[in-house]
Amino acid sequence: MTTGAVLLAAGRSTRFGTANKLLAALNGRPLVSYSANALRSLHLDFKIAVVQDAAVGSLLTDFLIVRPAEPEPQQSDSLRAGLLAAMEVKASKVLVVLADMPFVTPFLLDQILNKCAGGSAAAATAGSRALPPACFLEAHFSALVKCSGDEGARELLRDLSADHLVTASFQDLRDIDTPFDLGAANDLLASIGKPDSAGPVF
Repeated sequence: MTTGAVLLAAGRSTRFGTANKLLAALNGRPLVSYSANALRSLHLDFKIAVVQDAAVGSLLTDFLIVRPAEPEPQQSDSLRAGLLAAMEVKASKVLVVLADMPFVTPFLLDQILNKCAGGSAAAATAGSRALPPACFLEAHFSALVKCSGDEGARELLRDLSADHLVTASFQDLRDIDTPFDLGAANDLLASIGKPDSAGPVF
């Protein structure tokens, strides 16, 4: 089985302002480096990063870099670009991670990978519904590349059974959408230290 990951790092950052949030400093490091380092800690056959900004891509040189076809991509456009690249390398299983989630850990990602079996996708949850990160099997790819809008794979994940969900804390699944979110994350890291996915500094 060929197992890999797709890091979605081509978001428009519309709620963050004019700057690319993935390059914003979180505890002295670019935001994108946290989720990227979590993936670097896993045993994967390939790592793909979907990027729009060359400066983001320059931080992910050990990933296969692909770009969405659309100049202002929605999440489904980025997912499509990443999965098409995964299909090119004959992927059997793909872990999809959002680049603006700095608190995801290798342990959480590994659990999701292991739950993605028996023909079912898998995802994280903080309680009532499936959330990214998520993992999909080859049988799901054709449906996923047809998704549209910013919902991405939400429809496919909606009916996952509890056996294919990995419970995580709200902190683990926190994403960064606004400068306020970034400030709160900086304050949190100052109080608890770096998350497990911190890894080397880039």
